[in-house]
Amino acid sequence: MLSMGETLFRIVLGYGIIGALVALLFTFGALTLRDPVYQDTRIRVRLIFIPGFVLLWPMMLSKRVGRENSGGDPS
Repeated sequence: MLSMGETLFRIVLGYGIIGALVALLFTFGALTLRDPVYQDTRIRVRLIFIPGFVLLWPMMLSKRVGRENSGGDPS
């Protein structure tokens, strides 16, 4: 049986791993295809966004899924 600390560590680690994967997806994939301004940004600027994507990945995914389901760009 896992202790409370080990369980918490595994939850935080899982959140961080998923966040890192989503951050890479958004940084070098999804936003590049969607936003014409983002296509022209330098790699250094894109790297600045990665920590935010890692922490806020549930919100970023829900916005992405919401746009795809609605069929449009709700700006």
